[in-house]
Order: sequence, then C-alpha cells, then structure tokens
Amino acid sequence: MAVALKVTSSRVEEMQKNPQEYFRKAREIARKRAVAQLKAEQQQRANRSRQQSGQRLAAG
Repeated sequence: MAVALKVTSSRVEEMQKNPQEYFRKAREIARKRAVAQLKAEQQQRANRSRQQSGQRLAAG
C-alpha cells in the first residue's frame, strides 16, 4: 500500500512540476491503448468473419 501511495505522490509531483509534459505523456499512453484495443477488435472481427465463411463452405 505504501508503495502505491509513493507512486501516486511521485506522479502528482511530476504533474505539478511539468503539467504539459505530464499530460502529453498521458495522452500518448491513452492513444497507444486505444490503438491496441482497436487492432484487437479488428482482429477478432476478422477471425469471426473467417470462421463464418468457413462454416458456410462446410454447410454448402
């Protein structure tokens, strides 16, 4: 618990010292996460459509 509090306080200190840089990093991390999630969703969609076309071929 103390470690978590220390990490949080260091983030707050960093934010207070250099807010533009802190929020730029935060936006970059959020953007990377969004891109990764989008890629995962597209991959799932591609897998699903591949499965469905395979099932259609097997049924036909």
